[in-house]
Amino acid sequence: MAQRARKGARSFVPAVIVGVLVAAWFVVPAAVTWVQPPAEGTTFPAQVAEYSLAVDPLAAGDVTTATMIYQNGLGVESGDTPQAIVLADDGVTYRRLVAAEQRGVTADQGDPAAFALSPDGTFAVLGSGEIPGSVPVVTFADADIDEFVIDAERYAAPVGLSADGLRAALVTSDRPLSRYESRDLRLSGDLVVLDFSSVTTEPIEVDGTVNAAALSPAGDLVLIDSSTGVVLHDRETGETRPVDVPAGAIVDGDAFSPDGTSFAVVSGSTLHIGAVDAEAVEALPLEGFAFASAIGWRGEDAVLVHGTSGEDGNRSLFAWVDTASGAVEPMSTYEPGPANAALARPDIARDLAAMWSVADRRAQRGIVEPLLGLAAGLAVGVVAWFLTPRRRIG
Repeated sequence: MAQRARKGARSFVPAVIVGVLVAAWFVVPAAVTWVQPPAEGTTFPAQVAEYSLAVDPLAAGDVTTATMIYQNGLGVESGDTPQAIVLADDGVTYRRLVAAEQRGVTADQGDPAAFALSPDGTFAVLGSGEIPGSVPVVTFADADIDEFVIDAERYAAPVGLSADGLRAALVTSDRPLSRYESRDLRLSGDLVVLDFSSVTTEPIEVDGTVNAAALSPAGDLVLIDSSTGVVLHDRETGETRPVDVPAGAIVDGDAFSPDGTSFAVVSGSTLHIGAVDAEAVEALPLEGFAFASAIGWRGEDAVLVHGTSGEDGNRSLFAWVDTASGAVEPMSTYEPGPANAALARPDIARDLAAMWSVADRRAQRGIVEPLLGLAAGLAVGVVAWFLTPRRRIG
């Protein structure tokens, strides 16, 4: 009589091979970032890293000086969770600023709280979120958080810092501040200047509500985006004069040139350069941009612009614009990747911009990335083992 064949054990070989290949697919690129040659001096990446869920939270010792903070992903998008990302001055190290993510406002659909990077890149001021009475300040080197007291019943969002980093321009309100409450994605409230050394606030009185502002290097002037238009306010005399730019022009916290004699704002795809001692404003078309903002200066004759072409979805570009000729010099790009996540609200360390060298750098996101790769390899290996047929015996 014939003997019936019996099922034996599954072979581990296919599972090991598949698991190792999957793990290597994730781990090897991450490992390469740890052994790439160090950059010389202050470096900005030729391409800012695309969105990733595998970014370590900022911890003490990860970053001493940041060259930029930005939001990666928007709450109104699908397929990503908004992050506040700190990019170190090595152009390689990326970390999540969890303190900003935890201070978000419910109406902002998961976006991090407002943030402003210090001119030297060593700390960031965050918005109150839904916790009234103070604004947190995060020091990168030790990841320490200090709370600076404002009006106990007011919420605040930082919009700019002074050149010495000792004062912050804050938009305040008696309710949590959300950009999404406005059709043009702007804050709306009152303007105060917080002095970190004395922990006092000085109200800045202008007509209408305030959306954004920039403090001049000397701290005596404030360029203000208000509901009545863009105005230049003198803190010493209290005088305010309108700036001749189209309605809807964007004022960034780093709008002033390093010597404080000029300022830059953008409306749509046009860069406007104004002088603090003259009323005339020069308009320079931004070739290749459909929408942009002016986020910093290199010396007195080049403005850093970030924006999109309007044709490539959430792909964006950083470029230097010559204030005399209007010539656009591309510097760095950002690709949205599979998640189609946008890069939004970039804030640079203005003191470092003139020292940047641009280089191809692989993103180093921390230990989470390789660990997730190992976990993915293990999971796929287990599935492969279960799918491997048992060998028949007899």
